[in-house]
Amino acid sequence: MVKARNKTTLAIIAALWIFCINYAARAENHFAELGSRGAKENWVYLGGLAASFDAPEEKENRRILHDIGCELGMRFIALVPRHSCEHFDNKICWPHKDPDQALATYQTILADLQGLPPITGWIGFSNGGYFLQEISKQTSLAAPIVTIAAAGTLEADSEIYVIIGRDDQYAFARAKELGYKFIESEGGHSIDPEVLKKTLRLILTRRRRSGS
Repeated sequence: MVKARNKTTLAIIAALWIFCINYAARAENHFAELGSRGAKENWVYLGGLAASFDAPEEKENRRILHDIGCELGMRFIALVPRHSCEHFDNKICWPHKDPDQALATYQTILADLQGLPPITGWIGFSNGGYFLQEISKQTSLAAPIVTIAAAGTLEADSEIYVIIGRDDQYAFARAKELGYKFIESEGGHSIDPEVLKKTLRLILTRRRRSGS
């Protein structure tokens, strides 16, 4: 019985990975698709400050998401920022300091997502995480939010999971100062694949149990 169950589990995992083969990670129509094609879980990913969408650090972040999506049967939509921030050497960014500009950026995001399946979650890394924390104060995103390497103020009732590396000195100290609960990960200003995967599994399990 145990062997049969293990074989079934392995078959499901193998099927998910086959579904991911040749899944394009190039940006088309302002986004790149990652993970499992046709998955019921459709999450938006907003990256951090970078010289371009194809900067090495963001390509690595998307590779991590792609692998997690293949394993957990999730689809990630990595959006291409439309803005650059002068005060950050004109790197691409998600403006969040000014509430009106943040809201306008959010409207642009919604426009870029038109025609795609309903969004079931949001992930933001660094600048993208700060943006999600800010916009969640202004409007309901109606889905879980995971922010990584971002320690902004949290005043909304949104379902936000904050992940910060122990060696990310500024964000870690800031989160401690603000006094809210967050998930600690290994390393610094980066995505810890195992901690992110564990967090997403927790969210999906809670969703299945609640029937939503």
